[in-house]
Amino acid sequence: MKVLLIILFQFSILTLYCQEQLAFILDFSPRIWGKIFEDRLSIEYYTPDTSEIEDILSLPITQSKISGLLYITFTIDEDLFPEPIQLIKPVLAGNKHWLIINNKTENYVTIHEEDNREPLYRYSLKYTERPSSVSFTATSHLTENGIEYGPENLKDIRTGRPWVEGVPGDGVGEKIFLTYDRYPNEGFSHLLLSNGFVSYRNPSLYGKNGRLKRIRVEDRESDFSQVFEIEDTPNYQILGLEKSLKSISLEILEIYPGSLWDDTCVNLLEPVWPQL
Repeated sequence: MKVLLIILFQFSILTLYCQEQLAFILDFSPRIWGKIFEDRLSIEYYTPDTSEIEDILSLPITQSKISGLLYITFTIDEDLFPEPIQLIKPVLAGNKHWLIINNKTENYVTIHEEDNREPLYRYSLKYTERPSSVSFTATSHLTENGIEYGPENLKDIRTGRPWVEGVPGDGVGEKIFLTYDRYPNEGFSHLLLSNGFVSYRNPSLYGKNGRLKRIRVEDRESDFSQVFEIEDTPNYQILGLEKSLKSISLEILEIYPGSLWDDTCVNLLEPVWPQL
């Protein structure tokens, strides 16, 4: 009965969000939800004893898109946080300028406040990650100004740390190799991808560098292969494989060219598992 009530509660919330043209949901805790709309941020508090949802805080926000990257800006005074939502005061208080990378269909979102730092917020309703059990190599990578843009960057959720191929030209034909080794008999059938060079400080790097347009994923243990068309967006894309795999190669077949440089970049690539 308790599970059913939770499901009904979440369904009613999601239905309401769709009616109000919600951008996405922030699940701060089991009782505190954030709703980001096109023009405002709303914080709600759920009281289990009464099953009531109270709209505690609502304030205007400004959204802007720069080179395809979504930023939201807002200010919340520290004195505006009542007792029920003191828990999230360190996250929301003050002047905020957030970079949002998300996939609304798959309920996957990260919020960034700086390059080379862990996201302020990371949430997925449908998928889980195991980055410590995944290893990467590649046929090449770029080293520039003492910075290595190596394949291990592919599992780094921080912005400003992409993998960048390192051959002359646009990188077509270069390969990434991914191996998952946590359990001997377990593979993966979904990949999480964020395309291009994503930087909080310098969003123009996304358009100035090349991005994936078409890739081939091959099983390194059989003759299985699958081709994917990749969207030209930094937002998260879920690539569904037709079978479960443990070790793959990903070959660049076609790219979206950069406006300034030939280098092709990938912000994030990692296996994910649907939550049961």
